[in-house]
Amino acid sequence: MKYRLKDFNLKIKGRKKAVLLLVLLFSGCTLLFLIVINIPIPTTYNVTVQTERLQYQTIDDNNSRIPLNGVQGFTYEGEDLGILNGSFHISPQANVLIERIAEGPLLIQITGKGEMSAGDIYSEQGRIYKKADNFIEFIVPEPSDESKNGVTTIIPISGKVVLGRVVNYESYNTSTAIVRSGTVKMIGKSLIGNHFFESGTFNLNIGDQFVMEEEDDKAYGFIVVNENPAMTAAYRMVGRRGKIITPGPVDINSGYYISTSLISRFLYDNFFQGISWAFASLILFGTLLTFLIDLETVFGKRKK
Repeated sequence: MKYRLKDFNLKIKGRKKAVLLLVLLFSGCTLLFLIVINIPIPTTYNVTVQTERLQYQTIDDNNSRIPLNGVQGFTYEGEDLGILNGSFHISPQANVLIERIAEGPLLIQITGKGEMSAGDIYSEQGRIYKKADNFIEFIVPEPSDESKNGVTTIIPISGKVVLGRVVNYESYNTSTAIVRSGTVKMIGKSLIGNHFFESGTFNLNIGDQFVMEEEDDKAYGFIVVNENPAMTAAYRMVGRRGKIITPGPVDINSGYYISTSLISRFLYDNFFQGISWAFASLILFGTLLTFLIDLETVFGKRKK
């Protein structure tokens, strides 16, 4: 009797261990699955925004030239370079700040990396007119008046973009330039073939800031300045995760991330959904066929 009781207790313990092992295995697989399907995948972020401020850092020489059409130029010391016509080629790794508050003047500040030149001023004939110092500033005093004469300003964007600024503790000398409104549309790419799908659209509200934290490529786009207040910017970039930072106190956890994950393929990718349905249909057909064969075998044996 004692041996039977002992064997029974051992069986109970063995079953408890097996159940616990299954629960742990199921929990681990579920957690791993959730982590995998939420891993951000490369996504094209299309940004269209009305803003008073945009900043970017150039990566290389490509698409890093801005037009100069009757703009005023100034050095860091305030030296007036006069009215400039032509173009300005921005040096690599330079920081470019573009601002226009309401219907005010258009301001472009360019700072070269370290002690490097900010870039080169080209004449209308395409020749280098002057090499800039480490800092240069361009001002278009009345862009709205220029637009009445059919003249608008288009500034190419090429590099790492920071849209807007953090609205936090303001002081008398803080720039008041902010994002006014806009949208960020995320476009994902299918695993198979050259197919794309829209995985989500997020609105940018007044005072928001948008940055890319995991970029795969530099941003491309442009800014247009015309009769409308502020500026209109449209650009795209490829990355794995963007971040929208809302107004208020800012720390490392501020804002929220936007990205496209593997689960988005199930929700939005029609091509991927079609392949999934095809595989599911094959599995269902195979299961049904096996069931019918087994059913025929059972009835065949009964007839015999």
